[in-house]
Amino acid sequence: MITMKEKLYYVEEGKENNEAIIFIHSNLLSNWVWNRQKSQFKDYHCIYLDLIDHGKTQVNMGFSIKNCRELIKNIIINDLKYKKVHLVGIAIGGTIIIDLLYKYPNIIETATISGVNIKNFDDIEYNVNEKSVNKLKMPDEIKNINNIIINQENKRIQYLLSSIKECKNNILDKKPSNFIISGFLAEYGIGKEYFDRLKETIKINNFIKVSEEYLKYRSPNETNNFPHLLILYGTKEYPKVAKSAELIQNQFPKSKIFSIYRAIHLWNIINYEWFNETLIEFIVNKNIKDKDYIKRR
Repeated sequence: MITMKEKLYYVEEGKENNEAIIFIHSNLLSNWVWNRQKSQFKDYHCIYLDLIDHGKTQVNMGFSIKNCRELIKNIIINDLKYKKVHLVGIAIGGTIIIDLLYKYPNIIETATISGVNIKNFDDIEYNVNEKSVNKLKMPDEIKNINNIIINQENKRIQYLLSSIKECKNNILDKKPSNFIISGFLAEYGIGKEYFDRLKETIKINNFIKVSEEYLKYRSPNETNNFPHLLILYGTKEYPKVAKSAELIQNQFPKSKIFSIYRAIHLWNIINYEWFNETLIEFIVNKNIKDKDYIKRR
């Protein structure tokens, strides 16, 4: 059980304002990724937080999407006192927002997610042996097929995690830290001026746990009628991110989905003027218009 003593570290601005924006960072990073957003939303009470095992957050619990979800819910209820709350998240930050929308939709006014990569169980690739299916007997047939699918997916995830651990032990642990940080610079698509920031933030030991949470998370197979969800992805991101955006839109039929021209993972830093303009337009109008850099899908 999560107690009131467990809190996420956050930086806040505009505490006097009546509406709040909570910014949730990407994998392995911390609240500094929102520096290009800080001081740009002066009419809002802005919260720039650090997730569990990231940045300056120190709590007596391990990182998980569920634990982060519950601590963010506590911020909304206890610290923001039910102000109108707008959520903004990138990658795993967006995944946590999806989980919040399923669990606590009534405490959220709008949600904007970018670069999220999730699956649901309908999206899992599997290979059920025909003979094994023919042996199944009603009425447990559907249940047994589902168990076969889940078991195969769990094996796939464990294989990927084992590969990640092997890579860490045999390669990353033997490389100088500067080599690893340079790799993350390339992955996130940001310049060398952020090298020191990444070096302070990246904790390789967290990589496996965060990857496990990301791989294992499955969005519920149910329709969610939350009215104000904006789904964004960059046209230069991995194809699976665009596929995930479509999956999320199918589950949130009232959501809006847009692609960002030639944007990659941390476009809130690289193309921050586009990001800030898009975000404020959606928060104010609950909709956005096509522009040269953004197109409805």
